[in-house]
Amino acid sequence: MTAFDPSRLLDLVDDASQRPFVLELARTYRRMLEPRVARVLASVGAGDVDEAMDAVLSLKVSSTMTGADELSGLAAHLETDLRRGDLRSAGAQALLLPDAAQRAATAIDTYLAQDPTAAEAFEGHGARTS
Repeated sequence: MTAFDPSRLLDLVDDASQRPFVLELARTYRRMLEPRVARVLASVGAGDVDEAMDAVLSLKVSSTMTGADELSGLAAHLETDLRRGDLRSAGAQALLLPDAAQRAATAIDTYLAQDPTAAEAFEGHGARTS
């Protein structure tokens, strides 16, 4: 699985004029990634299955939509563990999230930095592309 597949983002738009939406989505995902992973880790660590399920579904869906395939896959496995009530396995899966999130973050940052339209799309939104 790849850390980040930008083609998933591009599938969300019909034409190039919607590219700023894609860039903003990637930027928002990137900004929220660390808190999402921290929420999963905290809730799994606390044994709060309901909170963990909510957190892992948020991570899975946003990762799938954004193209963070590795994180999406890990979140799916974690979801299965939580549904089975297997907190030991869920805990082990959760420990894999930070490194996968770092790989996704690095890949997304690289994508945004290399996209010539990123700077234009983020002008006036307080974003940085470097």
